[in-house]
Order: sequence, then C-alpha cells, then structure tokens
Amino acid sequence: MKKILTVIGLMLIVACSVMVVVSCENTDWGEGDGDPTLLEYELSEDGTYYSVAGLGNYVGTHLVIPEEYNGLPVKKIEIDAFCEQDGLDNSALLAIKAITIADSVTDMGEYMSFAETKIEKLNIGSGVKESIRSWSFGMSNSLKEINVSKDNQTYMSKDGVLYSKDGSKLVKYPQQKADKMFRIPRSVNTIKMEAFYGNGNIKKVKMGNHLTTIESKAFYGTTLEEIKIPNSVEIIGSWAFGSCKNLKKVKIGRKVRIIEGSAFYDTLIEEIKIPNSVEKLEGDAFESCEKLKKVHIGSGVKEIGDYTFAGCDSLEEVVLPKNIEKIGTYAFAYCESLKRIIIPKSVKTIGAQAFYHCDNLTEFLYRGTETEWKDVELITTTHSLIWGTKYNQPIFSDNTQIYTYSKKRPSGDGNYWRYILWMPTVWKS
Repeated sequence: MKKILTVIGLMLIVACSVMVVVSCENTDWGEGDGDPTLLEYELSEDGTYYSVAGLGNYVGTHLVIPEEYNGLPVKKIEIDAFCEQDGLDNSALLAIKAITIADSVTDMGEYMSFAETKIEKLNIGSGVKESIRSWSFGMSNSLKEINVSKDNQTYMSKDGVLYSKDGSKLVKYPQQKADKMFRIPRSVNTIKMEAFYGNGNIKKVKMGNHLTTIESKAFYGTTLEEIKIPNSVEIIGSWAFGSCKNLKKVKIGRKVRIIEGSAFYDTLIEEIKIPNSVEKLEGDAFESCEKLKKVHIGSGVKEIGDYTFAGCDSLEEVVLPKNIEKIGTYAFAYCESLKRIIIPKSVKTIGAQAFYHCDNLTEFLYRGTETEWKDVELITTTHSLIWGTKYNQPIFSDNTQIYTYSKKRPSGDGNYWRYILWMPTVWKS
C-alpha cells in the first residue's frame, strides 16, 4: 500500500509540473480594499456594459474590479486605464500592489493597461478571452506573479506564469519573477512576443525539442547568460535576444530556417555557428556584438542582410559558405579587428559600405578570377530616405586591397592570391 501511495504521489507531481495542460493555481485571491465604485467608468456605445477607464478617486493596495457598476456588467479595461497622468498626483496609482479582474471582464486591454503601475500580483478572472499581449503589463513594472481562474477558457497560469489554455503558448513570464533558471514546459511550442521582456533575474532558460517558435523580443533585455536553441525551433524572431547584455553563449539548433533582424543585437556572444538550415541572415542580426570574434555561416545562407555584423569590432574570423550570393549594405562595417576575408565567387552583389571602416582589413580575397570579379555588382550609392537624394558611398576602407584568385603566377600587374599548402597566400610581385 505504501508503494502504491508513493507512485500516485509521483504521478500527481508530474501532472502538475511537467506538462502544462491543467492549471495547478490556487484561486483564493483574498479580499480587496478601497472602494472600486470610485474608479472612472465609461458606458459602452450600445449602453449595455461599462469599461474601467481610469483610477478615478480610488485609494487602496488590492484593487478588485467589480462584476457590476450601476446595474450593468463591467466587461472591459480600457487602453491606458492605469497609466500615470502628467502633472497629477499618481501616488494612489503607485500604491496598488495587486489587481483582481472580475469574471465579468472579457477584455483586459491589450496595450499598456497596467504599464505604469507597481503591481506585484495580477489575478485574472474566468471571463477574459481577448488577446493578451505583453504590452498590457508594461516594460518597467514590478510584476512577480500572474494567476488565472481555473474556469477561464482562454488562458491558464502555473507558478505565476501566463500560458494559453492548452499550454502550447507561453504568453508572459513576469518581469520581476525571482527565479534564476526556468525550464520551458513540454507542452509549449511557442514563446510569444515579449514573453520574458526585461526580466532582470533570469540567467538560464532550458528549452526542449517541443519548441518551434521564439517570437519577436521574447527575451529582449533579460539577464540571460547562455541559451541553447533546440533543433525543433525554426524561427528566431526579430530582437528575440536583443540587448541581453550578459548573453555570452549561444548554440543554434540545426533546423532554424530564419534568424530575423536584430535577433542577437548588442549581446556578448564571442563565437557563433550558423547552421546549414538557415536561409537568410536578416538585417542587424548580430549588430554591435562587440565581443564576437568568430563567425561560421552555414551553406544554406545565400544572403547576409544589411548591418548584420556591423559594429562587431572584435570580429577576427568569418567563414562564408561557397554559395552565398549577396552581402548587404553595412554588413561588416566597423569590424575593426577583421584582417582578412575570403569571398566566394558565387557572390553577385556587395552593398554600399559593406566593409567600410574595417581599417585593418588589408586582404579581401575573392575566390574568382579577375574577369569574374568585374561581373560582381558593387553598389556604391545609397538613397536618403527623407530627401531621396543619392549619395556616393565606398564599400571598403582605404586600407583594403582586393585580390582575385590565380593558380599560376600572373604575367601582368595586379593583386592576386593562391593556396600554398591549403593556406591563402598573396602572390608577391
């Protein structure tokens, strides 16, 4: 009997901690204080319900949005309902530490509804069904936990984290949740936009092969130190790990197809290997990664977008695939530690200022012949987005010498290179 009870206990623990399919939250959220009738309300156009439009004269620390006001249901929280007002005393707003949303509310506001509060706890009733976005919670709040009624049919929560009801989407991880490490539950296939935005405590997130998508700004501005993106992930959204100032180690799974713009902007990555599955490095993907020293780009990449590695001033080594076709504007600009780069002869276009201010790049080695180099489109003009004016822009630094490949010693003047014992070597005149 003792063994049977132990097994049952273990099964219950697994059901409540491994698979996010059943909420294990306690929905006893306690009594509110203050008078919620003092909130500012707005009658709907059809006169059938009220929305909470502002704080009004409410004073308290635990605000409970009521089910009714003046005999009609309260169904909505308006955009900016709890934002600070310029020139007014906002002390009452900042004193609120918890908000409980009544079951009658179906829409809690998708943009900035709680952006400038100092709430630590948000309790969501059973009625909320409209799309919740991270912006609803703001970017500089004190939120530590989100709880959802077990009767809600759209969302659920577990350990203070907000998920879609079926557990397939992680919607919001509170910015002040104190955990240093978090394991993405097995039921989650998508980390939603801005889900971990700005969390200042998280250092490590473990992802399993159930995950397929990391949306825009999912981890923007967090204190992550390392991340291993599983093979199941196909899309890394724009700014997904941007401005993660402590992020040093990144391993990208071998099925990632798209790395969107600024995905790893301004991080501390020192080395990155782009898998063969990636089709395009979109603009700014690794811009301003000042510690990045080595880049190996897989064979699937045919285009390096604008500004992809711009400002990576520690970059010393770049390995390009043999079938790459385009190097975008400013792609490697201001990579001041880059001394040599070998360009495949598959390259058809090089954008304006692609290697501008690479002042130590003295050897630009093109794998094709001198004749083939002449067919490469070198874009030396850019357009002003404001005035439409054309500007002449160099592609290279003044210190850069362009060398074309020649297996045998050339008879005429020019800059040429070859391989000696598999090492790129410039022909001496």
